[in-house]
Amino acid sequence: MPAGLTRTGALGGPAEQQPPPARRGPAPDPQAILRHLRDDPALRSSETGRDLLRWLHAQAPSHDRSTALLSHSPPHCRERIADLAEVYAEGWYALAKRLRSPDAPATPHPRPTP
Repeated sequence: MPAGLTRTGALGGPAEQQPPPARRGPAPDPQAILRHLRDDPALRSSETGRDLLRWLHAQAPSHDRSTALLSHSPPHCRERIADLAEVYAEGWYALAKRLRSPDAPATPHPRPTP
């Protein structure tokens, strides 16, 4: 769908398509970034940091695995799967913007106090 158009997803209401800004060079290597983060003592030395590393590793898409799974998906489900992919991508883009914001809080989602 061309940028700037509104679509109505199978999961609910309208979603504005806003393309991410153009990249200023080659795309970073996700595996290299994960290795760098995994070697960071600040992340390795705390349970929360290790949880974050496990979560990031689990989120890393595997092109071969997704191709194999999607090649066997029923044709009538593909539009909804595409909607999910777009919703997830929008969430990741919003997270990246929030993390890069100069006034981003250290903890974007504070835990409620008991």
